[in-house]
Amino acid sequence: MRRTKSRADTNDLIIGKRIRAARKSLGLSQKELGERTGVSFQQVQKYETGQNRVSFTQLVRFSEALDLGVHDLLPATRRAPVLDLDPATIRLVRSFAAIKDAEARRCIFQVIDAFLQRT
Repeated sequence: MRRTKSRADTNDLIIGKRIRAARKSLGLSQKELGERTGVSFQQVQKYETGQNRVSFTQLVRFSEALDLGVHDLLPATRRAPVLDLDPATIRLVRSFAAIKDAEARRCIFQVIDAFLQRT
């Protein structure tokens, strides 16, 4: 099998943008994410800008470090849900789903409704 030089493409850019959004939503620096995944901050920067491809192994490390599923970082496909949610929204939904107290959930909705009325 002939090996060709792999170049980053549109999918790599999408993955990088999702990694960056998830990192920022957690308040992590590129250095901190690099430490969690075993790469330098420069390499994180190259992944986030789509300059370098993210290997599957590294994608798994990023998903674990960012508390996301691998699929949350991948570009939408025909099999993916119609909604193409960013990592921060996914994190918000998962956090909300983890709240079992019905009264607490109701209060959160009241805060959201009040915020929406002000905008």
